[in-house]
Amino acid sequence: MTVTPKTIEIEEGKELPEVELRFDGLQFEEVESTFASIVYAVYVDGETEWNPNFGPLAVGEYDVQPLHYAGRYADSNYMVTLANGKQKVKPSVANKRVTFTVVDANGGATLAEAGVAIADATLKTDAAGKVSIVLPPKGYSYDVAKAEYDDYEGKLTVLDEDQELTVALKKLEVTVTYKTDGNGVIAMEAAVQRLPMGGDGEQVVAVPNAGYQFVSWEDGAVNSTR
Repeated sequence: MTVTPKTIEIEEGKELPEVELRFDGLQFEEVESTFASIVYAVYVDGETEWNPNFGPLAVGEYDVQPLHYAGRYADSNYMVTLANGKQKVKPSVANKRVTFTVVDANGGATLAEAGVAIADATLKTDAAGKVSIVLPPKGYSYDVAKAEYDDYEGKLTVLDEDQELTVALKKLEVTVTYKTDGNGVIAMEAAVQRLPMGGDGEQVVAVPNAGYQFVSWEDGAVNSTR
């Protein structure tokens, strides 16, 4: 007996339907429930199993392969062969493609591996800082996040054309405070600085009071200027 997934064609942006199976070679008109459960999955590149976090499948043809079984096996007096199938995705007439480009707000460098959450999907930007999704016309809220950056929340409305959006993320900021033990001052009026995470601060100088000398900073640095 050979089990084959039925080929299903959907429009881009639509949810994937459940895989339907065809049983060829039955001798006594058995029903599907006669046999052990058979699970198939859709693969996006021949190796990676699709899951909802990937977002809707793009236009193309995808392999539908069995899980947990390799080769023929026996079940209910049959030798069972599990064949691969196809999932086809055709261009959508109504749905439109929304492309996000995520950049650093300071300088505009593109940001890879930023997460874009929209329409129950969480997508990751590629090396060029881009990711796209096909959506039916209506309003959406979205969130963009990346480590060491402030999250960004936005709204968009899909109408009758594809859209391209650029989202600029700001680096998280930290407060750096320089102070003495009371026997000196911090010169150059930069004792408290607000800096982007990983950024460089303004130069400061520790000036000891008369009768005292500078020894070191708390982190062990021995130069009074930093």
